[in-house]
Amino acid sequence: MDAEPSVEDERPQILQDTLQQISSTSAETPMKCCVICLGDLEEQCEALPCRHNDFDYLCLITWLENRATCPLCKRDVSEVRYNLSEDGKDGKIYTVPKPVDGRNEGGLRGAASLSGRRRSSHANRAARPEPPEDEAIRRRRMIYRHKLYSLYVGSNNRQPAALRHRELSPQLFATNAELVARARMWLRRELRVFRFLYVEETGAPPESHDPVRRCRPCKAEYLLEYIIAILKSMDMQGSAGQAEEMIQEFLGRDNTRLFLHELRAWLRSPCKSWGEWDRVVQYRDGNIMRQQP
Repeated sequence: MDAEPSVEDERPQILQDTLQQISSTSAETPMKCCVICLGDLEEQCEALPCRHNDFDYLCLITWLENRATCPLCKRDVSEVRYNLSEDGKDGKIYTVPKPVDGRNEGGLRGAASLSGRRRSSHANRAARPEPPEDEAIRRRRMIYRHKLYSLYVGSNNRQPAALRHRELSPQLFATNAELVARARMWLRRELRVFRFLYVEETGAPPESHDPVRRCRPCKAEYLLEYIIAILKSMDMQGSAGQAEEMIQEFLGRDNTRLFLHELRAWLRSPCKSWGEWDRVVQYRDGNIMRQQP
């Protein structure tokens, strides 16, 4: 039996797919996304010699302190061009240090230092506006706070035929537009549960130890496309846990495990709307769910 591809093997293609989808859905008002933090691209730079440039400068430097390869193509990176001119041809050059023993440990210390400078530069910036919140979102937040996993919601003839008896495989996500639309519907609301996706000063899940996550909050709309790209590339329930590993970088491990469980439950349910889902989904600890959110 073939081994499942590793996260690092799959990451470049997933990031490229994410960029392509973001570009295709924002043609009228082009958005630039840093593929490392999934936040707005504010200080664009270019990796050399491959010349990929979908990175924020401090994010790429932090990344290179842990692994001296391009996130998009895995080629070695020897230099980074930053402070780019308008035509992108000129700028300052940062030379990537050669790797030494214990590189990862030192890289994390260096990344933490960069993180502090980045956080300082954002200290006076206004928080991103949170989307309007309703009681349903507050209840969903309570579910994550208490780590409640939904019980099985049975299927019936109202459920899409393609989903009734089939595994939620990457191949199915890649070919079934209805399944992707259902996933988008769920993701668009569920991501509103996580306040740290909208507040600049607390831009990482509480349990995150990733310095990039701590200083560079991602944007929910970019994260949505990233998750869709993951679902089309790797099994949500793969034995190696690649999907969980990639998403937990943004949501935290415990949140991601519950998040993926709830996504599977929604996709396998016969529910057509969020309102219907909220009415029928049940949790083992009913007392908590009866509390005011």
